[in-house]
Amino acid sequence: VIGEDGLPVTDMNGKAIMEYCIRGVFGPTKDSYWSAVDYDQLQLRIFAYWSKEPSLIQAFEQGFDFHTYMAMRIFETDSPTSLQRRRAKNVNFGYIFGAGPAKIDSTAGVPGLTARVSKMFPNVQESIDKTIEQINKKGYVMTMGGYRLSVPRYKKYAGVNYIVQGTEGEIVKRALVNIDSYLESIEYNTELILQIHDEFLFEFSKTLKYKPVIRNIKKIMEEAGNYYGVICKAKPDLIKDNWASAESLAV
Repeated sequence: VIGEDGLPVTDMNGKAIMEYCIRGVFGPTKDSYWSAVDYDQLQLRIFAYWSKEPSLIQAFEQGFDFHTYMAMRIFETDSPTSLQRRRAKNVNFGYIFGAGPAKIDSTAGVPGLTARVSKMFPNVQESIDKTIEQINKKGYVMTMGGYRLSVPRYKKYAGVNYIVQGTEGEIVKRALVNIDSYLESIEYNTELILQIHDEFLFEFSKTLKYKPVIRNIKKIMEEAGNYYGVICKAKPDLIKDNWASAESLAV
């Protein structure tokens, strides 16, 4: 494991901490392949479309990696370093998970960052303020699908997170139901064997002409987001050996 200073991270005894990918333990049988299809930065997309912030929506529509885009804006550079991107990632999720201004500024290492971001993205700050106001008045928030979620007033800082994760749940569940109906309707033996957050894992025979099936699954997943007003992108991988050696699949 490499730290922010570019040097190996060590334990209390000075021994380098090794990173191990548990996915390398799992893989398809010799007669089958797996395909993992996951949403691209789903929570961040929900946050952008929920807040109706034009520049954030445009960043997604132009194909930016969102954390890189935010690093470019925060650190005022066209070529952010990996450390700057990592800090921008912490800032992005800080907003979603309800970190306060002091925490966000400290995480990014940029004093006064929260005030600057509020001016960069006024719709974001307005949406957050309205969410806190609604919690104070009514004690709940609404997902983008219209589902009411109670939020304790002492946890109003978490209101945005309730909305984002609640909407993510709506999108994923809609995708699951529609994928199940689709797989029931086709003659090929393709099974959904696992769901982890916003990633779905499928198993199918090596003899299957799998690209049309995966293409339709990808379409169903993206349409589930569109239903709730979130323009989504799903990315399929093909797994021939083990889960850690997945290869990007163009369909």
